[in-house]
Amino acid sequence: MKRQSEKDLDLYSILGVNKDSSIEEIKKAYRKLALKYHPDKNPDESAVQKFHNISLAYQVLSDPEKKRKYDLGGGFSVNENDRNEFSEQQNKIIEELLKAVSEWKKKKRYIALTILLSIFYGFYYLVIGKGFFNGIIEGGSIGLHYAIKDIVKQIPESHRSEAADFINEMGFSFTS
Repeated sequence: MKRQSEKDLDLYSILGVNKDSSIEEIKKAYRKLALKYHPDKNPDESAVQKFHNISLAYQVLSDPEKKRKYDLGGGFSVNENDRNEFSEQQNKIIEELLKAVSEWKKKKRYIALTILLSIFYGFYYLVIGKGFFNGIIEGGSIGLHYAIKDIVKQIPESHRSEAADFINEMGFSFTS
């Protein structure tokens, strides 16, 4: 596969955002794609290059000065030391999150808790007239919340808030 020159990259399309996107939208898009294409999670050979491009796009578009220069057609420059430090930090956070999820999968107690809570809430909601199915959803949601809290507790304190942000941006409502 031929490697595309960095100067020819469309950083906005890499992240799936547009020039008017807020920093929060850019951050959310980056995190979603970073988790999807991280080499530890995605064995596809092209994932490494995609992850590199995603990280590069975020590094430029999340910095107001670099973004301004890029938008004016001046291309972008990322110092190799900055790039390595940024990549290492982001890799560490994603690796810790993936490791914590992997460890959590070994703990069957949360799966059992989620099933029990789903059944309990299902019958409880049936009795109070809110519907069995709604209770199942509520119980499952509560069990999942406990599991996510346990996952985040396994991540070192130095990266815990970043990992929690990743989880929130993946669509799980999580508060520590």
